[in-house]
Amino acid sequence: MAWHNTIEAIDSLDKGIEVLHASGRKIGSLNFLKKFTRLKELYLHSFKVGTLDDLSELKNLEILALENVGNGANLGPLSKLQNLRELILQTPPGWDGSGKKIIYKSLKPLKELQKLERLTTFDVYFEEDGLQPLFRLPSLIEFNTKNSFTTQEFAKLAAHRPDITCVYAHPYKNWDGFEHMKCKKCGSFTVEFSGVDLKKKIFCLHCDNRTCAELIERFNHLKLN
Repeated sequence: MAWHNTIEAIDSLDKGIEVLHASGRKIGSLNFLKKFTRLKELYLHSFKVGTLDDLSELKNLEILALENVGNGANLGPLSKLQNLRELILQTPPGWDGSGKKIIYKSLKPLKELQKLERLTTFDVYFEEDGLQPLFRLPSLIEFNTKNSFTTQEFAKLAAHRPDITCVYAHPYKNWDGFEHMKCKKCGSFTVEFSGVDLKKKIFCLHCDNRTCAELIERFNHLKLN
């Protein structure tokens, strides 16, 4: 896997390639993509662009990864990628725990992607619509994300699309096997309750049994109402 980080390097590539990895630290726009219409896999890293319009003509794309690309942009152009099977939206791994994030308008344009099977959003937030657009994606089977949506949004996802695998589409996520997540009182592995709106998310099912029961009941109530 070779990352191309200059426009000269990209211009020298065969325009018929099907896989491209490009870093935008030295490239100011995504205009170059118009020359690569046969791409099936595209991985973009750190492009400071205000629009994703140049992606709309890549009709053959099956996998698209946007890592720190188009912060604040509208995902509308992605609705044209009718063959897309996997979409990854995330911040760079080095940002993990830094509090930095990527913001997009809404997931709504994705409802047009009838073949989309896998969606990943790590440290990515949406200004409108929450997870509701995912309810209309018939092929979606896997949603990978951090605990960055509200309890209600995760509960509604569980209610409307129980067929989608998402660790937070349940009252809580187990942390079994992670030694640093053991309860300091009893030594049991703790759990993380779903919902960015919760002031505290980590609890022990044994030592905090009353609180855990209340949070489980709250999740199930939101799921049914």
